[in-house]
Amino acid sequence: YKPLDGGNFWLSTTPGVPGSKSWDAALTRICSWVKLQDKATGKIFFVFNTHFDHKGVQARNNSAEMIRHFVDSLAGDNPVMVIGDFNSSPKDLAYHTMVTPGNHKVTFSDSYSPDMPDYTDCGFNVSNTHCGRIDYIFYSQQYTKSHYTLYTDNNGTYYPSDHLTISVELKVRQANSLYK
Repeated sequence: YKPLDGGNFWLSTTPGVPGSKSWDAALTRICSWVKLQDKATGKIFFVFNTHFDHKGVQARNNSAEMIRHFVDSLAGDNPVMVIGDFNSSPKDLAYHTMVTPGNHKVTFSDSYSPDMPDYTDCGFNVSNTHCGRIDYIFYSQQYTKSHYTLYTDNNGTYYPSDHLTISVELKVRQANSLYK
């Protein structure tokens, strides 16, 4: 892929001020984005990567709304993925903001597949039973999805991270699709 543009914005009331934090956030949080061109096809797409606050409910809700705004203003009609640790369960408002069209141009789907375990955050100990799904790959309507995978590799006692890795195969829709 060829990078065409990119940047960062802070999940705060002043997104252009590095290190800024707002609302009830415990820590400074950021969203990084990149505009890429597929060298083989010439197609352009965007990837946004974020990590929402772990304590502030208002911060998570406002961060989701802010990301939706930036996606609409930066990506236009191009395919988009928004990935990261949202510190939000599928029951939370921040999650619903990401997957509910509302007044936004871009519609997102959650890449999760119900045939996989419904967790990504278990801590390091493999015997932990207090797990939740807070990590996501959201994708825009220009994609079709297949092969969502949750990686549970471990040494029998510990996971290599407190969050399990997820992946999904996305393909841009072909002729007569929403993407040209």
